[in-house]
Amino acid sequence: MARFRRSRSRSADTDSSSAAEAPPSAVLRIDGESFMADTAVGWTLVDFWADWCGPCHQFAPVFEEMAHEYEGRVRFGKLDVEAAPQIASMLQIRGVPTLILFDPDGNEASRLVGVPPRRHLSQLLDGLPQV
Repeated sequence: MARFRRSRSRSADTDSSSAAEAPPSAVLRIDGESFMADTAVGWTLVDFWADWCGPCHQFAPVFEEMAHEYEGRVRFGKLDVEAAPQIASMLQIRGVPTLILFDPDGNEASRLVGVPPRRHLSQLLDGLPQV
């Protein structure tokens, strides 16, 4: 008897129409090299997160939904603090998740540590001037 069985491909089990219906991500993946350029274009909300952070993973779907909701008004990005420790250090990120809102000039306009209530984040973003 064989110890390992080859599993069927997942793509064969999934309906291709459901994959086509999923919207593409509206969240920009930011790294240490692109950080300065990515945060100096319009209002940008960056989620500083880590793979080992449970609350970060729980908040990710909300962040993605809000990125679609505010598309065209606010840019949403994610930066993995483990992959870009120099940026986390420069911004004095002490805990994750940390959300930082950057103004159109790339300056920090607001900071939220932890997972904020969605309505609180919506109030912050709805109060931004149009650029």
